[in-house]
Amino acid sequence: MALVYAARFPTKVRKLVLAGTSVHITSGSSALSMLADKIPPIVFHELVRLGDGLVPGRKVLKFWGPESITAEDIQQLLQTEEPIDSADFRKLETLFRAWHAWTVDLPGTFFLEVVEKLYKRNEIATGDFVALGQQIHLEKIRIPLFMLAATDDELATHQQLFAADNLVSTAPQNLGKALIPCRHVGLFMGKRTLEDEWPHIVGWLKRQPLANANQAEIQTIARIR
Repeated sequence: MALVYAARFPTKVRKLVLAGTSVHITSGSSALSMLADKIPPIVFHELVRLGDGLVPGRKVLKFWGPESITAEDIQQLLQTEEPIDSADFRKLETLFRAWHAWTVDLPGTFFLEVVEKLYKRNEIATGDFVALGQQIHLEKIRIPLFMLAATDDELATHQQLFAADNLVSTAPQNLGKALIPCRHVGLFMGKRTLEDEWPHIVGWLKRQPLANANQAEIQTIARIR
């Protein structure tokens, strides 16, 4: 949604960070994109009908990962060093499970548009997606763009995200990338990610765009690990 907004209103956004999101669906294959591809549209429409126009979050939670999460999974996702049998970890585990079980019901129209227009037809990448009466063309985006991806993301592969650099018109010296070893949730809740990556991104947001850059500066911006 932020990417679409930036393309629809290019003068209203100064910089943009995309983290763990799919831009060019066919550039990679995630568990989520494969699921959307193989399930017939009628199934998604029936899901909306059964929910009286809504898609209950609890019904689609399994689409976002395993239905049962082990303590080892939580330790990995949160990138925590507390031993699983410790009181500190049990507190974290309780908080995480409560968060994971809390879901949001989605409007059926929004849900179907995401499935059909984004995942099945890849309209954001092809330039066919319409927002507020206008087609969205990513080449209108010239602002600095930073992309953060996870090596083991179940929902959005780094290929699906990093393909954006060939769709926008941002100057190479103002395109930043970071690929870090974690899963999707680890991008936003992982201890190491929060300590190491996001402060760097905040610093990038605060800096002025580079008018020109040498190769060393560009390599600093594109920190693919």
